[in-house]
Amino acid sequence: MNLKKFKINIFFFILLFLVFANKFDFFLNTYIILKNNAHSRLIDNYGYCNPQAYGFIKDVYNKYNLHKYNIKTSNKNITPTSEIFSHSYKNSKSSYEILINFNEEDIKKINNKFKVIENKQNCYLIEYLND
Repeated sequence: MNLKKFKINIFFFILLFLVFANKFDFFLNTYIILKNNAHSRLIDNYGYCNPQAYGFIKDVYNKYNLHKYNIKTSNKNITPTSEIFSHSYKNSKSSYEILINFNEEDIKKINNKFKVIENKQNCYLIEYLND
């Protein structure tokens, strides 16, 4: 009799596991984690240039070796800040700024003097010039 109850309990636990695994896409999520590395998954979620420009920020930091600076990011769209991708309390401030989802008309409206260092899609890395 005990063996029969044990088999029924195991059956219900397996059934319950399969229902929850299906409900929360356990198998699909496991496949995505195993197939893609962390960098490509972050670009899939946060975008290269839109909406939060994770890919552009990482490319700029690597290309211009800006890892020792905290660069301000401004997003024209209302989204959480993208500074979290590269901010560190050990880093110093810089004269650079990353503009996300800005078009050329918006860039021309900036009052300070600056030069555009990098531009891809609607993302810009600018450096403010000190007179």
